[in-house]
Amino acid sequence: MARKKPEGPIFMLLGSGGHREDGTEVNPDRGYIVFVRAPDLDAAQAEAIAALKDRNWHGVELLRAGEVAERPAQEPHGTAWLEASEGRRGIIVYQVGPEPGQGEG
Repeated sequence: MARKKPEGPIFMLLGSGGHREDGTEVNPDRGYIVFVRAPDLDAAQAEAIAALKDRNWHGVELLRAGEVAERPAQEPHGTAWLEASEGRRGIIVYQVGPEPGQGEG
């Protein structure tokens, strides 16, 4: 049986955390943006945290959240929004701090 497509607006949630791979901590200072469709902000937060935990994230901190009514023109945000509109979880991951070897004078 196919999973029922969630209803409601699409939310974008931004935050930070770390990622574990094989029980070890990798990339402790990663940022994320999650696009999900949910009936309200509380449900969107729960869905975003579940999506990150499914991918071995830990120490997840939510920094901002809000509704996004239209598909963003900027990529990869537009694709992530489209995934959420189809009932999937659109996740974008990025480095929070400077890349190793960068920012050193």
